[in-house]
Amino acid sequence: MSESEVLAMVQASFPHLGGPDCRGRVEGVGIYAASGWSVGRDTLAQLGLNIPPQVYDALTPRAAEVNRSRSGGLDFLTQLHAGCGSAAFHQLLHSLVHLYTQAFA
Repeated sequence: MSESEVLAMVQASFPHLGGPDCRGRVEGVGIYAASGWSVGRDTLAQLGLNIPPQVYDALTPRAAEVNRSRSGGLDFLTQLHAGCGSAAFHQLLHSLVHLYTQAFA
């Protein structure tokens, strides 16, 4: 799935993130996800983010890079989708958006 397809999925599932700055908001969700990666897979699971171990391990270096640069969040989400598949990614996305909106409400 491409970045534009992930963006379209988010817009369809979360209309409140849409609008003219949708890409920026989704970028923010991805950066937020990457910044939380450092707490570990078990802690993420306690927050409702059930990430398969192989996906977590594969994306750990990318998460650190996104967190450090504070950019690349949409790309991070695209890679997360590639690792998890559509159904699992959609569930993760729901949890991420919920946590993100709570953190920044």
